[in-house]
Amino acid sequence: MRAGLRPLWAAFALAVAIVLADADAAEFPKLGASATEVRDKMGAPTAVRSAPGKKQVWEYVGKPSPYDTYFLLFSKGKLTDIRQAITDATFAQVKTGMTEPRIRALLGTPWRITNVNDDADEDIGDVWEYRGRDGTATYKFHIEFDLHRRVVVAAKVADIAVRDDSSDSAKPAASNLPDH
Repeated sequence: MRAGLRPLWAAFALAVAIVLADADAAEFPKLGASATEVRDKMGAPTAVRSAPGKKQVWEYVGKPSPYDTYFLLFSKGKLTDIRQAITDATFAQVKTGMTEPRIRALLGTPWRITNVNDDADEDIGDVWEYRGRDGTATYKFHIEFDLHRRVVVAAKVADIAVRDDSSDSAKPAASNLPDH
């Protein structure tokens, strides 16, 4: 009987995932929407940046979930793209020596910034953390900067608050940062 329940459980999990994906999609305006329509639907963006070609990037941190950071791209006042910024592929682009403005352009506004520059660690600047999720696990991207505001350490760390000790996803995974 137990073996017969596994396919049902898998089908249920897939259905829930589809409903959740549709719910997230419903939170966003349609491509082609005006900037006014986007602001009406999503509220004020966390940040707005200029992009090449007279485009704008609107950043939404923590919407629709605290583990999401979305970039909405506008061209000629119309929404042309929506992209989740906090992904493994994006984090893989973080390299030793990158500057704070470059990291902000890549990942958006950090969830938390900690200044650890005290008497004990005179060579460490700020630590930025980003929250993310993949599948059922949540995690933090941890990025340390030196006093020159350049990346010295970057790691993906399991979110202990929602950690499931029975899964491999609960184990910290450090990023290998190639030097430039």
